[in-house]
Amino acid sequence: MLIRSDGGLQMLRSVLNNMRFEVDGRYVWGVLDNTAFKAAGGDADDREGLIDNLFLTRKCEIAAFYFERNPNEWKMSFRSRGWDVAALAQSLSSGGGGHKQAAGCSLDGPQAEVLAKCHQAIKKLLGNA
Repeated sequence: MLIRSDGGLQMLRSVLNNMRFEVDGRYVWGVLDNTAFKAAGGDADDREGLIDNLFLTRKCEIAAFYFERNPNEWKMSFRSRGWDVAALAQSLSSGGGGHKQAAGCSLDGPQAEVLAKCHQAIKKLLGNA
């Protein structure tokens, strides 16, 4: 069992309160921006495992967690059922990669631009671009 700090629980609440379901629930994603991260009062270790909560829904084929480490500095984590998210991460960033069903990458830029780029790639992968 994962034991969370008070800050970790605040982060989880923020992510779950703002999570989104797209492509008929096949794509589930959540964001923890730098402001919410700091307001939670935890540390970077507290964000570990947050994506797993997004991946719990029945229809979810790809889950994504977008974490803003510093202003305009994003770390993305992906989980999948049957999709190659390592290739997805590599297509988004030269430093991206991981395993076929669990991968990640980093991107710099404003939240709207980073999310748009990722959403477009994931929807294309799912056949809904």
